Amino acid sequence: MLVGVVFAVGPAAILSPMTGWSVSAWIWIIFGYYFLATILPIQAIMGKVYPLFSVALIIMVMGILGVMLLAPFADSMPAWMHLPRMEVLPDLDFFHNRHPADFPLFPVMFITIACGAVSGFHATQSPLMARCLKTEREGLPVFGGAMITEGIIAFIWAAAALTFYGSPEALGGATANGKAPALAIQTISESWMGSVGSILVMIGVVILPISTGDGALRVTRLMIADSFKLSQEQLSRRLMIAIPLFAAAIAVSSMDYAVIWQYFGWANQLLAAATLWAVSIYLRSKKRCYWPAAAPAAFLSLVVFQYLFSSPEMCGFSEEASLIASTLLTAVIGVLCLFRGSGLEKAEEPSL
Repeated sequence: MLVGVVFAVGPAAILSPMTGWSVSAWIWIIFGYYFLATILPIQAIMGKVYPLFSVALIIMVMGILGVMLLAPFADSMPAWMHLPRMEVLPDLDFFHNRHPADFPLFPVMFITIACGAVSGFHATQSPLMARCLKTEREGLPVFGGAMITEGIIAFIWAAAALTFYGSPEALGGATANGKAPALAIQTISESWMGSVGSILVMIGVVILPISTGDGALRVTRLMIADSFKLSQEQLSRRLMIAIPLFAAAIAVSSMDYAVIWQYFGWANQLLAAATLWAVSIYLRSKKRCYWPAAAPAAFLSLVVFQYLFSSPEMCGFSEEASLIASTLLTAVIGVLCLFRGSGLEKAEEPSL
């Protein structure tokens, strides 16, 4: 539900300055689309619009990346191309650079940038995508490919924003004091790609979260139906789940977006950590190499526990005390997951 909320409010904030309509109006429009995508058969809406979404996303990414790659040659390009002269990407020190609001990069960066190569909310799509895959082998290109692709997109936009504004402080100033990040995106795209290119970029930026939010709320309905063994063949049964689900989502959307995003990001990475620990336990029970899953599980556990203990929205401990507690708790979980009997060794494999 949090995925659906943040990916309704976020696009609404981007669309509002572009169209002149209020953010609340766009939230209702986006939730209206989400509601139809949730209750109608998947081929009715989502199956038809997703190919168009993909094309817009590719245009957006290639446009921004192309300008960044050609920018060093701006002086030798024809005048009609109007390529900007961009500065070199600033040096970053992971341990000393801090968020403009004086937050530490660790773990805030991994909570704020919650849509990367390892991302929990991609797992929320499993009940939907599992129904669309022919074999488990297709899971790697579908889920792994989506995560890696989104990680690349995140890197491209991070590089674009820092290159355009020159420093983390300048970028922070462009999005501070109530200024939506959408304004920074619009400024970058208009400067680099003109008005037409800017429209394509903004469409791509809007489509990416919307194409996640509609799937997330549809998946939530399916998860609830599966848990309570409720048939979803009849529209009335779908509405029985969807109406209270959307009522709760709309209520949550009225909260402070920054706080909602932090809780979403934290729950997102917590889900990823728990899944990786479960995979580690399974691999160990099969006497397979489990470190490729256990290592990122330990890192993400350190991230979520450090944020849990240090964040003012949660426990509010000092950074030092939080790091000590997070390290100890991660170590305890690692020992329990990797050095205790799981009981899976004796479990029978289900017949397929």
